[in-house]
Amino acid sequence: MAIEPCWKEEARASEVLKKLGMNKFPINPFAVAEAHEILHQEKDSLSSGISGCLMKIGDVFGIMYSTRFSSNGFKRFTVGHELGHYFLDGHVDQLFGAGQQFHHSDSGFYRTIPARRRPMPSLPDC
Repeated sequence: MAIEPCWKEEARASEVLKKLGMNKFPINPFAVAEAHEILHQEKDSLSSGISGCLMKIGDVFGIMYSTRFSSNGFKRFTVGHELGHYFLDGHVDQLFGAGQQFHHSDSGFYRTIPARRRPMPSLPDC
């Protein structure tokens, strides 16, 4: 049975977690990163408004997340968000295919081009 496009990301996340035997909440995104040898580190030098960053140097992946946010839940969300970039089929190639080493995520915005930034809209039903 084909997966509806709007459920593709959720299906991929379920697949990754199932392989790790993580089938109960809460999910620990730091453990997911470690299981896939993705380094993770809190960083105080991320620019204002940037909550996290997926990076690729050579064949090594890492996630940096900002110290600016004191909420452990927000830190877990940020690491989980960056893992989403890593695990979505073809996404790593799209982000890092031209030799880029960093992809940052802005908190509260869904566009990374400053001139096009707008607050995140409510999501439509699938």
